[in-house]
Amino acid sequence: MKKLVLFLCILICCSNLAIAGNIDSARFTGPFDASGTSSSKPFKTGTVAALPATCAEGTIYFATDAADGQNIYSCGSTDKWQVIGGDITFKTYGALGDGSTDDTTAINNALSSSYTKIRCSSGTYIVTALTVSTKKEIILDPGCIIKEKNSGNSTTITFSATADGSRLFGGEIDGNRANQTSGTAIKVQSDDTTIEGVYIHDPYTAGINVTAADRVRLLKNRIVDSNQ
Repeated sequence: MKKLVLFLCILICCSNLAIAGNIDSARFTGPFDASGTSSSKPFKTGTVAALPATCAEGTIYFATDAADGQNIYSCGSTDKWQVIGGDITFKTYGALGDGSTDDTTAINNALSSSYTKIRCSSGTYIVTALTVSTKKEIILDPGCIIKEKNSGNSTTITFSATADGSRLFGGEIDGNRANQTSGTAIKVQSDDTTIEGVYIHDPYTAGINVTAADRVRLLKNRIVDSNQ
């Protein structure tokens, strides 16, 4: 009888224990109720730049520096991350779009990622020499302005010869001509590329320059104050 009472006491006490500290290689095979805790952190955390190059299917990662609603990544298949509940945007990769910070590196990181569809949310992104080197669908949402930085003197966006089949939709590209000595807004070197509905203004030279590319579609774009 004493052993039974002792066993029941241990069982009751253990049922009220909170799990604290680090648990390695643990696996829950039944229900786990964390509703009584003030907070929980079930995912690995880190910056977007620190997102592991490899992952196992079912792994979850929380990016602490990504925009709200775009900071939970899941590994849908081996080594393939995707954002849960939202599209990849320039801000996912750390771009600020505040009209003063140079967002070139962050946006080029987004454009060189494995994602094939990327959005530009509202904001003014200061950049120079963005490069699209693989097939991408880039959607510039209303209020998205891509602006050539002062003295950038570059082609603001280049679709290289390896980016066949890419698309660029909407938004605004500001060539910032008053603060340049050279430069083009968009250069297309890739076949089967579509540029549609983009408002381009104040490039130093051309709004859109197509070079050695076939079957390029330029649809409903508006180019204002171009030197060519």
